[in-house]
Amino acid sequence: MRQLSEFKDDLFSWLLYCTTLDAASAQFGFKASLAHEAWPEHCGHWFALATQLEARGDWPALDWMSALAEKLMSLKVDKPACRELLPQLSDRMARKFTASEPLIQRVVGWFTSKADAGEAHVAAEMLKLAATTIGVDDAKRPDTLPRAYLPLVDWLLANGAAELRLAIHHDLAFRLVEAAVAYGDDNARIVNALRFAIQHRRVAPAWTWQRPLGAWPAVEVSLNAGESDDIVSALLLASVDSLRSAGAEALFRPLVQDDKTLRLSRRAIVHALANAELPERMIVEGWPLAFWHPPSEFDVRFASADLLGTAIECLQSVSHRNTPVAGQGESPPDSPQALLDNPEAGLWSHLEDWAALLTQEWIRLRRGTRHSFWQQPSTDLLDQLAGSIQLWRGARRALRDFAVGQANALAQDMLSEENPSLGHSTWAASRLLFPIFKPSKADKKSINLERYREFLDTFVKHSWPSEPIAGFDAAKLFHGVHRVEIDALPDDLKIHIGDGVVTLDDDYLRDLAAQGYSEELLGLASLYFLHELVHVAQGAQKIESVRAIRSTGGETTLMHLDLAADWAAVRMAALAVPRWEILWLRELQTRSIGDFPVSRYHGAASKYRKVNRMVGCRLDYIFRKLGMEAHANLGDGYVFAEYGPNGGTFLVMSSGPPMRLLLSSELSANDAKSLASCLDAKIDPRKALAAMDSMFINMLRRAQYKASLM
Repeated sequence: MRQLSEFKDDLFSWLLYCTTLDAASAQFGFKASLAHEAWPEHCGHWFALATQLEARGDWPALDWMSALAEKLMSLKVDKPACRELLPQLSDRMARKFTASEPLIQRVVGWFTSKADAGEAHVAAEMLKLAATTIGVDDAKRPDTLPRAYLPLVDWLLANGAAELRLAIHHDLAFRLVEAAVAYGDDNARIVNALRFAIQHRRVAPAWTWQRPLGAWPAVEVSLNAGESDDIVSALLLASVDSLRSAGAEALFRPLVQDDKTLRLSRRAIVHALANAELPERMIVEGWPLAFWHPPSEFDVRFASADLLGTAIECLQSVSHRNTPVAGQGESPPDSPQALLDNPEAGLWSHLEDWAALLTQEWIRLRRGTRHSFWQQPSTDLLDQLAGSIQLWRGARRALRDFAVGQANALAQDMLSEENPSLGHSTWAASRLLFPIFKPSKADKKSINLERYREFLDTFVKHSWPSEPIAGFDAAKLFHGVHRVEIDALPDDLKIHIGDGVVTLDDDYLRDLAAQGYSEELLGLASLYFLHELVHVAQGAQKIESVRAIRSTGGETTLMHLDLAADWAAVRMAALAVPRWEILWLRELQTRSIGDFPVSRYHGAASKYRKVNRMVGCRLDYIFRKLGMEAHANLGDGYVFAEYGPNGGTFLVMSSGPPMRLLLSSELSANDAKSLASCLDAKIDPRKALAAMDSMFINMLRRAQYKASLM
């Protein structure tokens, strides 16, 4: 066997030479090369040639993987050789997981004890490759990652928040959910993994729904731990295309299986169908499966008449597909009496109960409107329920209950009669219960916005300084503009500048004007106007620009565009209206953000952005209220926060420039959950702000105290 020195220390050439030798000599040469100083430069070649020796049968897989692992564990985790080879080694170990499981434990233990958040991408690649190739060379293929990888899963969930939010890891995020469910001894791990998975608006793969360890068991655990039903809406929105590949029964698995272990998930799905902005095809596929279960299980309340109308259409369609057929000796099959004598049984026995519930919801949504109950577009309830005796009976039950409340004796009597002419008697009773209303003149009266428009003109007429304000050139923004107009703008546009006029969309301003005319309302109108004007300078005023950023997964970028516009609006308003203090404007601004809660209409990524905008604005307000900006050298920037969805490190950052880390504190899992729900519609925004203020004050004071000791 020739020596390396004969090759003028060309390690790659010597490795090629070693592959031509017998098995023992080749192994000796490859092991010896690990000690050579040039090995890190040729580590990729070493790995490729070692796998060739394995394929030839000249070097057992476990032997060469162990030798490589020992070499890598002697290096620092951030070395290029480790970053390059650890994912590939993980892939090879996973292929032989039965024999290599002790080695996996050693490598994973070393990595999790030595690595920091900067190596999160290495951990992600290690798990991604292991999850897709696990056990391919073993006779027994496991269903998920071996338990030996769990410490790496936990490490990535704790340290890889930024990495796991990347769109390229949407499949890996669901794989981590699957692994967490497989070893369900840690519910916090399951909840944390699912939080990352639902942040991806990309398509969840079909296997997510079909495999027994897929998403739904994790959803059930999370709901049982107190997570909002919104996680189901987010999961369904991220999985629209799975409806084609997996089918409705796989996608809505908790509705199909009468499984008590998925009871909360089943309830959350039905709530999503009744409340969330899901694609119509998904709703139409979901409701027929929901009708298999009694409505009393769900406590359903619909968010809008449109969503309710879709449910009624689905109920009508199901009823028509399952019309009962009369037997011999009974009434003619087309007579109402035959249908009354032959109520349907089986899976669709709950139709009457659903018809009663949907009718009650229809009454609830339409009561109090200043329009005819029966003359709304596409809302002819009884026409939609016509054609099925069970639906008529359910509608009559709901109307009868309503009639009792209305004390209409004639309607009550008509609805109590069980006669073949159900349709006509129900129609007649409904006319008594729901008289025709005529719109009043007050409904047509427009709100005068002139006082608001005149006040906003003061910003146009203000003499802006030439130097930037919070990074924005206000003088340039208003150059050539001489008037503000308030009018409806098309295509979701909020502001438009042209021909010397700034036109502001009237939607929000009309809401403010309807509340009156006060100093606070003027402040809100001004902050809104200036915020949207800054978006023009950012190039982000058009919805197409926002969608383009979102398509790249840039939710954090959108958040900072909003945070920058928020802060610039405060600075500009305080400069143009001297009586307005920055702290007053900042506090007013955060309260106004709370007036726009997130709901099931918002996906997980959108909710994350909105919540963290609120957290950043309120943290900036508290930071300044405590007088900490005097020592932080914020310049003209704003304060914002970085933290994980399950708590841990809480970083207080300054936007700069330059961007800087100001303070570090700790955030508990419960506090992280509280922040995540600060914009939920079900939570009183005043209580949410009070809780947030208390949390931030305590964290900032603790962090400041620690910093003073350093």
